[in-house]
Amino acid sequence: MAKQNYSTDRLHLPRAKAALVGRYQVIDSALLREIVGEVRSRAEGGKLARAAKRVGLDPPELWALGNKHRKGIHASIFAKLMSLTLARFRVWRVVLGETGQELLGGYTSWMHASLTRVISDEARWTLGRHGVEMLEPRKGHSHRAAIAKAILTEIRGSPLSSFLNAFEDFAHKRGHSPARIELALYRIVEPFFASAESGFVELSWGDLNVKQRKAYLNASCARERVLLSRVGDVQRLQRIERLSADERSSRRASAPKPVRLSRGVGEGFADVITLPNNFRYLGLWSGFVGRQR
Repeated sequence: MAKQNYSTDRLHLPRAKAALVGRYQVIDSALLREIVGEVRSRAEGGKLARAAKRVGLDPPELWALGNKHRKGIHASIFAKLMSLTLARFRVWRVVLGETGQELLGGYTSWMHASLTRVISDEARWTLGRHGVEMLEPRKGHSHRAAIAKAILTEIRGSPLSSFLNAFEDFAHKRGHSPARIELALYRIVEPFFASAESGFVELSWGDLNVKQRKAYLNASCARERVLLSRVGDVQRLQRIERLSADERSSRRASAPKPVRLSRGVGEGFADVITLPNNFRYLGLWSGFVGRQR
């Protein structure tokens, strides 16, 4: 399957170029200082003012970022450092440990697979002067993406735009990336891909009246709001990583001691099992003992 271009410019996301919101916890401040130093050294003459301009900070803010112990970094500054660094995996290590980085790989793969699935064309039908015709998918072209763009463009130019604007504002404030918001928008219009693919039996966007469109957008945007009610991608991974570490520590602390079996009188088998919580279960092995004889 050909690799698709997932540029958010295709859907004209109003928030695509807006700065990410929220802060990430810094787990390796020494590495952060090292990366900031590299950004400064690559600026012309290593001047602080030029480097700060590239990152989008005032010189004192960049100086503090590279010289003080940091507990957190703003998401937009992190994204800027990511864009200015060739070895991006090093930047991820500033905010994610090994577990988080592995899960990030899984999330990235899921995002790519989801976008590929949703815009990968199926055979579709067309109505022309010579009757109906079935068209096979063309390599390097996505008819589904074109439909999505056409529908969303029409919505943005109508009074129904308030549904999309409210949803995108919500997703942006939760700290979601433009790529994740784009996937949500594809999901909103995805059911209408079925019209041409089903021989026009299924409804298209154009088949709906204004009342039906309002009802549909209200329901579909509400569904995506629920799915994006979590925090942003990185914050979510950091939270899972902390919970994973806490769970491992808790399991080590509460690991049960080995079960101690005491021999029953004259039986040669345990009749009493003493467990760590001091509960005693009498006669649990009596049936087993009888079968062994």
